[in-house]
Amino acid sequence: FTQGNQAFLKGDYKLAATTYEEVLKSLQVKSPELYYNLGNCYFKLTDFPNAILNYERALKLNPHDEDVRFNLRLANQRIEDKIEPVPELFYYRWFKWLRGIMTSGAWAVWALVFIGLATLGIYLFVLGERVLHKAIGFYAAILLSGMGLLCFFMGWSRYNATYAQNEAIVFSGSVSVKSAPVENSTGLFLLHSGSKVKIYDTLDAWVKVRTFDGNEGWILKSDIEII
Repeated sequence: FTQGNQAFLKGDYKLAATTYEEVLKSLQVKSPELYYNLGNCYFKLTDFPNAILNYERALKLNPHDEDVRFNLRLANQRIEDKIEPVPELFYYRWFKWLRGIMTSGAWAVWALVFIGLATLGIYLFVLGERVLHKAIGFYAAILLSGMGLLCFFMGWSRYNATYAQNEAIVFSGSVSVKSAPVENSTGLFLLHSGSKVKIYDTLDAWVKVRTFDGNEGWILKSDIEII
């Protein structure tokens, strides 16, 4: 990683990219900093599909990194397709923001903490000698159990968002999106390298994808790279 950083500072972006790729391949690590640096290398090399791919991978691990978001916007401005996503509902944006505050592991730890505290509330309710103590234990157990379940759900959702392989970047120069998973089916529209798609189904060598403005169809797996 340090060698890659040094090569980048010297302006040898190809060597830096190769070094970062070796780290990813040999150590099997998933690091937002590593993906971000690798994306910067490809951006400097004007390989915008690979830059977008690595920026997107960095964002999956650290959704609140504004530097990655800024560079991703710059990279998206340099590809042919300018796809405007359908606006998300405000409460879903809030949910994604809240989910991204912590990693799935951190959410799991907080879930265990709240469940542990809820258990103490149950003990207070069962063993408390005064009505006030029992009431405090009862309501505390309900509240803390709810908080624990909420943290568990947030951790589960964050884990799925981080590791689900349901988004991809188009890498072929120009792809005709088909109406069916066969070569001679009707072409619906074109996608170009660097475009981001969501995967909804797979069939042999084909995947059903949807663009973020709502268009959908079938393309070959070989035309995309999973984020």
